[in-house]
Amino acid sequence: MLVWTNAAFLPAALVAWHKDLFFAAFAYTCLLFASALYHAFAERQFSALDRACAYTVMGWNTYVFITCFGVLSLTGAVFAAIALCTYALARRHSYRKWHSVWHVLSGCAGLSFVLAA
Repeated sequence: MLVWTNAAFLPAALVAWHKDLFFAAFAYTCLLFASALYHAFAERQFSALDRACAYTVMGWNTYVFITCFGVLSLTGAVFAAIALCTYALARRHSYRKWHSVWHVLSGCAGLSFVLAA
């Protein structure tokens, strides 16, 4: 399930491509594949790539939150905050379940930020 929940980043990537937000589109597309590879290889390879893509997307989301503040960016921030809570849960309990939820909530946050931009 961890591999497939990375598809949650696809809507953000597609909308970013459609809106000509090339940096975000590329970042979300890379994140989708990097994270899927990381989890497909039992988290033994692609760790640095997965983290680099994730941090890049988080940085872009933060930039949008600061520069395009509104209902959509606030919605993205709420999704991101809940996602961080599930990430913390995944580190303590039911990793596969909660980390999958992290992917879905992060994808929702990303879509909100792309729509806000």
